[in-house]
Amino acid sequence: MLVISRKAQQEVMIGDNIVLKVVKTRSGRVKLAIQAPNEIPIQRLDGEPVHQHSIEVAVA
Repeated sequence: MLVISRKAQQEVMIGDNIVLKVVKTRSGRVKLAIQAPNEIPIQRLDGEPVHQHSIEVAVA
């Protein structure tokens, strides 16, 4: 597992076509925007549904 630090508005490229962007951080939470092709499934592992291709999760 790779662990990296990013600030708000910074991005991480995964492979050739997936971009993970930190939209904002606040109160121990981070809001992420994920840009990926439609054929790449994006799921939360906590069982909650994904809305509008963005996920808000707790900062580890």
